[in-house]
Amino acid sequence: MNKDYFEVTEADIEKMFGAPVPAEGTVDRKLAEIAVRQKVRDAEAISQKVYGLRQSHEAKREFSQELALEEFEAPNVEFLTLAEQLAAPEVPQEYLIDGLLIEGGNMLLAAQKKSGKSTLMMNMMKSLCDGDPFLGQFAVRPPDGRVAWWDYELDQNYATNMLRKMNIRTPERASALHLRGFSTPLIAPAVQDWAVEWLTRRQVKVWIIDPFGAVFTGEENSNDDVREWHKAVDLIKRRAGVSEVVVVTHTGHGEAEEGFERTRGASRLGDWADNTWAWSGSGLANEREGVPATQRWLIAAQSRGVEMQKWTVDCDTTDWSLRVVGQGGRVEATKTRIQSAILDVLRTSTEPVSGKAISNAVTGKDETIRKQLAGLVESGVLTVQENLHGRGSWYSIPDIVR
Repeated sequence: MNKDYFEVTEADIEKMFGAPVPAEGTVDRKLAEIAVRQKVRDAEAISQKVYGLRQSHEAKREFSQELALEEFEAPNVEFLTLAEQLAAPEVPQEYLIDGLLIEGGNMLLAAQKKSGKSTLMMNMMKSLCDGDPFLGQFAVRPPDGRVAWWDYELDQNYATNMLRKMNIRTPERASALHLRGFSTPLIAPAVQDWAVEWLTRRQVKVWIIDPFGAVFTGEENSNDDVREWHKAVDLIKRRAGVSEVVVVTHTGHGEAEEGFERTRGASRLGDWADNTWAWSGSGLANEREGVPATQRWLIAAQSRGVEMQKWTVDCDTTDWSLRVVGQGGRVEATKTRIQSAILDVLRTSTEPVSGKAISNAVTGKDETIRKQLAGLVESGVLTVQENLHGRGSWYSIPDIVR
């Protein structure tokens, strides 16, 4: 049928408008014929559009199946039934780093910017190479292969000079690849093949990727993109015979409760890990809180059922070594320091001291200082008098406590 012109019958007009049909040759008849032709053309256009969409949908479905089949590899099934699996000897869960990183696991380190996250990774690499306790406290089981550190952030010369200062006794047990300025889209098959060859050639068992934001090429807020990246990392890990993967990422800029720091970007980033660590503290932030510039805090939680633990860590900048110097995180350290400083101020005075004078003498946020004053009063360590000398709150140490 010619879509520009075709004969319109009375039956066509009656079907569309009903009876009576305008007389032939009248204006109404011509308008009715035009309307019928337009309706037919619209119906044909819609039919063609539906056909095209149906073809496109089918093509996408077939293409998705082809891509999925390209990634498919039949797993090696060891057991026929669950009964056989349960009857096999139990394999105890071992740790590469005692209590912090399980053997065969994936670990995610969420760190504040400028907190020294790469220094922490270099300390991990040194401990796994030399067999020394990590952070001077946690026993390690050196892997039966090399530790690889893929560094996307530091200048190669700067990183190399740091590593020299650390005096790794067995540097042949590690490999460092400095990729600042390079793009390595791990979701691309050719890049996966390259990564597998690089890791296999060096017999890598522990693979550190530092940081996620520099290697990830997708949309950081897309859970779908992050999932595909994780699939690529796990595929490379399996093909290359890697045992543990450690991914370093940044936390968001907003304030978060200690131990619940959120990684920047998609929430799925944290779902992948068997162990998660949080690393916080920086020179400027510590200065505002009156904390030594070299102090950091490590919070570790195994996302597969182990409760959160916190440690205070200090850095010796002569050799960039990190050591645990106490239990508790940033909150506990700040609380202890401020309470101690408050008591020092009050011990030097024989008279009650105003809250304002205490805030001026103690380094820290006014809100935090007020909170610790209230806590000391509640626990009976301090007494408070309101509106002494006509204004404010005045604090003193009871004689029984002195």
